Amino acid sequence: MRAAALTLAALAAAALAGCGPAEFGEDFDEGWEEGGASVLWEADVGAVGRRQAMHQLGGTVCLVNEEGVILLIDAATGAVESPALINFDGPVRASGGCTRSKAVTVDGAGAVQAHDWRNPARDWRKQLDGNLIGAPLQVANTLLAILNDGTVVAYAMFTGDELWRLELNESEFRYDGKFKPRVEEYHVAFGTPEGTLYYIDTIDGFIVWEGRLFNERDPDPTANLSLIAGPDVAAGVACAAAYNGAAGCFGADGRPLWQKDLSSAGTVRIVDGHVHLVSASGTLLALATRDGRERWRTAGASSHRSPMVAARGDLLVVENGFSGLSFFEAATGELAGGIELDGEIIDYIETGDGLLVLGSDGVLSRIAID
Repeated sequence: MRAAALTLAALAAAALAGCGPAEFGEDFDEGWEEGGASVLWEADVGAVGRRQAMHQLGGTVCLVNEEGVILLIDAATGAVESPALINFDGPVRASGGCTRSKAVTVDGAGAVQAHDWRNPARDWRKQLDGNLIGAPLQVANTLLAILNDGTVVAYAMFTGDELWRLELNESEFRYDGKFKPRVEEYHVAFGTPEGTLYYIDTIDGFIVWEGRLFNERDPDPTANLSLIAGPDVAAGVACAAAYNGAAGCFGADGRPLWQKDLSSAGTVRIVDGHVHLVSASGTLLALATRDGRERWRTAGASSHRSPMVAARGDLLVVENGFSGLSFFEAATGELAGGIELDGEIIDYIETGDGLLVLGSDGVLSRIAID
């Protein structure tokens, strides 16, 4: 991804000028085309780490970078607005979650904070009892903090009031940077170090169901990293792959539909009644969600240890491990194109025509897939 025209220093200076939200008209590069995809725009968002997560508010993408600059990016044009620079010591440890006037970060002391750039009197700060896994997760007006000891804490986004706390009977999380819960309306699905997939009501913290991914070759799941990276939920079925090598799907009540040892550790994506994932050997697989029957397989799809698998319509988007994305037909597994990127993928948001991709090089790209 190419560098954008406006530097981070300019954004920060404008934010500190005290003249309200800063409008920038030339802060992004115009698009270019490659391998069945078009990069509509690229915007420089400054230094980002593995725990910087984007949040979409209608046509606006919200992000706080490691320097504490709050960025609002127009998803259609890439135009950047920087309403504030958060004033505190040290880098932003993690960020995720936004409203029309608030952005959420986690500081070096392990406290979650909401910064209101319109009315700082409405800021709030809560010290976490453990280490945060991944980034704070926003579901509607609720902010979730998933901690390394298996605790899930829910806060009211606007006030910081604790809404509920859930203590999961799990071993300590061992985080390696690939942890992307799946949000479905007022529910969230995420996995734990022991290969348990939880589906939780975010309004009251009720566990709707839980299911276990168990690898028969690894009877002690705590012996190896088995965290579920990124599950998917569709049509009453939830599917996931764990770092212990197990993959499978569950029904609406948490009942296992099937499980297999596929040595897959990346995110999974359900399209047209099939779950798609990449095995440890780099093979992209399409398996029926109801019974695990193989529809097709494509070897050499990725060399990434824990690849992203996303979707755009009837195309699958796979992080190929060679600093790029490859596109495959969901119906056949045939390669349909690809695009090269300059950095590792930190976060992504699926759009109607493609993806918003945040790279480790500090560039946010809007990619349209043909």
